[in-house]
Amino acid sequence: MFTEEVYVRPEVADIFKRIDEVSRESRVLTSDFGKFLNRTLDPITNTWKYAITLPRPGHHFRNLVGDLSFTYFAEGTRHSLKASDDAFKLLSLRNQYDDVDILRVLTDRKINIPKGRSVISKGGYGDLTAEQLFEAAQKRGLLPPSRIIEDLYDEDIVASGISRGLEKGQAVLSLGMAARGGRVEKAVMGISEYRDHYARLQHFMQIVRKAQSGEFITRGIGNVVKPKTIEELFDVAGERVLKFHPDVSQLSSSEAKYMRRLIPFYSWTRGAVTALAESMVMAPARLQVVNKAGYNIAIAAGIDPNSLYDPFPDDQLFPSFLSEEMQGPQFEVGGRYYGVSPGIASWDVFNMLGPDPIRGIVGATNPLLRAPIELLAGSSLGTGARIRDVSDYVDSSIPGVNYISSISGQSVTGTLASLLTGGGFDPQYQYAAGNKEDRDKAISFLNYLTGIGLKDYSRPNYINYAEIEARNKAAEEANRNR
Repeated sequence: MFTEEVYVRPEVADIFKRIDEVSRESRVLTSDFGKFLNRTLDPITNTWKYAITLPRPGHHFRNLVGDLSFTYFAEGTRHSLKASDDAFKLLSLRNQYDDVDILRVLTDRKINIPKGRSVISKGGYGDLTAEQLFEAAQKRGLLPPSRIIEDLYDEDIVASGISRGLEKGQAVLSLGMAARGGRVEKAVMGISEYRDHYARLQHFMQIVRKAQSGEFITRGIGNVVKPKTIEELFDVAGERVLKFHPDVSQLSSSEAKYMRRLIPFYSWTRGAVTALAESMVMAPARLQVVNKAGYNIAIAAGIDPNSLYDPFPDDQLFPSFLSEEMQGPQFEVGGRYYGVSPGIASWDVFNMLGPDPIRGIVGATNPLLRAPIELLAGSSLGTGARIRDVSDYVDSSIPGVNYISSISGQSVTGTLASLLTGGGFDPQYQYAAGNKEDRDKAISFLNYLTGIGLKDYSRPNYINYAEIEARNKAAEEANRNR
């Protein structure tokens, strides 16, 4: 199955020129509909994407967990700790990340601060210096700017009265969390670059260290190689890092024009599916490690999950949209089941596409295109859940506002409308119905800060929904047996 082959080094063009070309594909749309996309849809999408990701602390934690899990699925744990130290050393050569001092990180970790000619790695490919490795990674596009990492459109593309108005409105609605053009934006952009560059350099150095030790490097399904030269090694390592840490630069022109607009996080989803498909074939045991860890944590916490493949206990009903997920409850507090999902790549992808790929894809489409249909249908296209309160639905669709509403228990848009008509505060439907309590406000705040994905599996509305599903299933079986 596995073959050693000579890796033919591709011509490495200026990758950042390609990135700019991809990000500017929207200019090509010159029809009336294309102008609408450029002048209306793109600015709104850009503002929404920025607000729902970068200003939220949990976004950066989840992305780091996702990146590190991808690296584990690709390479395992061999050389990972040394590669982590290597990544910090290489980052110190730049040390230009806003609000992040790499030199201080190295000092705290008691890692020697390297000079450009300091040898970082020794082995079969010779002595490799920090400067040599950093330049190799940069040349192969592994250190893109934050707008590429977060897949945001160029400012000149979306610069318009609409975008400026939306940005100001979003800043007000989010209480300043999503304000653009100031220190907040500069800081979160710097954090995004730092987190992404660290993860990519860690993966890059893990591959280099494997090769230096004489190990084969996986390049694809059924394809492992031993590069013949150091340049071939850098090319293979760069190619593999980009595969497992995808960004917008890897999209084709048609994907950049259409799919990127239809599915705002298409570039990550597309790359993640491809990378996980390879891992399922080449290293399936690594994917199972995460599931086994969740199962064993539940056992250690005194929960009795049904099985590894059905990690839900039998003493409570769970609705199908929960029981179809990869992970189940992991601990119990006060007679209620809880679990976490901190951004592990396999869980996120399989939870979205595994139970029902069509629903998963529809649920990931641009909310500007999806929201009118969902409001008319009265239910979510992605989950099928009923929209019981329009103001709650609108709250959940506006970045920043969704967390303010969840943490406070009050509908922001509903309250605004109520106050304008002489009414008072408008509690969210789930709080008014008794399905959510103060603990849910604390959970929302914790998830906002950490991105840990803490979930209460014992909420009354979940159990009620599961009971309805059980009754419907029993009725269907009874009708079939008549």
